[in-house]
Amino acid sequence: MARTKQPPKDLTGIRQRGATYQVRISAGYDPVTGRQLMLSGSADTKDAAIVIRDQLRQQVRDNTAARTNVRSATCSMSGCLGIRSRRRPVPATGC
Repeated sequence: MARTKQPPKDLTGIRQRGATYQVRISAGYDPVTGRQLMLSGSADTKDAAIVIRDQLRQQVRDNTAARTNVRSATCSMSGCLGIRSRRRPVPATGC
């Protein structure tokens, strides 16, 4: 008779940091800077961390997570300086 294995708990994105659990989920890439966006949270127990992780994943799925970390002043400055991102070029404008 073949032995059946129990599926392990999915702990992707969860790691123990001291007495708490840290949750980090990738939310794609920032359209302005091209950098990877990471959503994070922390919890005291592993079960609470799983709940937080699932909430963050739902935000990514529903597109309700913040899509950029850049403030409007930074956007206008990067456009004036002609700084280009890795993902999408920002047109250089004369200020």
